[in-house]
Amino acid sequence: MEKRFGVAVFFLSALLLLGVTGAQADILPPFGLNPGDQFRLIFVSSQTRIADQGNDQFLTGLADAAGLGVYNGNPVGWHLLGSQSLPGPSAIDQLPNSSDPIYNINGDLVANATHDIWSGTLLHAIAYTETAVMVDTLVWTATLPNGHVPPTNQGLGDFGSLVVGRSSTSDSGWVDFDLAFSNGTPHSFYGFSDVITVAAPVPEPNTATLFVTAATLLGLLALRWHRRRGRATSLLV
Repeated sequence: MEKRFGVAVFFLSALLLLGVTGAQADILPPFGLNPGDQFRLIFVSSQTRIADQGNDQFLTGLADAAGLGVYNGNPVGWHLLGSQSLPGPSAIDQLPNSSDPIYNINGDLVANATHDIWSGTLLHAIAYTETAVMVDTLVWTATLPNGHVPPTNQGLGDFGSLVVGRSSTSDSGWVDFDLAFSNGTPHSFYGFSDVITVAAPVPEPNTATLFVTAATLLGLLALRWHRRRGRATSLLV
């Protein structure tokens, strides 16, 4: 009986600890947003690849490993922001036009709406990797500041031209900073999320309530243990 009582105490302690720490969604909405608000996230890939090897699967794998694949129990998709060789789609076609704001992984507002990202100026540089590490690196984009693929970009592989952006800049250089020496040189990529809707917070029991509940349960277990022990003693007399 003593062993059972000890096991019960252990599990109650574990449940109490879990209740105090609480569980949180993998993605934390940027500060200032309210339930029902929608937003997108964007990051710079921490890993590099040559131009033709950038794709949605690559960005999704990095996001999932960093805990960015789920919000409020729902999966979040991630996509490559870049242009393909003509006649393939441009980056502006890959990122749907909407009024949803875009934030970097640090929670800084990058653009007030999707189309604003092509205005020539970002409110904050994208700058952060999927693990929220600030980087200053070159990024494969194959894209002009207006979001379109360069007109000379033909026959250069699936991803496209030698145009690269720079992750730390907030002017048009974020997408069109320079020409890389070779499309076989590894660089980072930009990845953006599906639209995410801020969920209403789930109320959590406060610490005092948890302790009272645990104490009550422990008291009931102790009472039951003493009663059974008293019965056993009376049978031996």
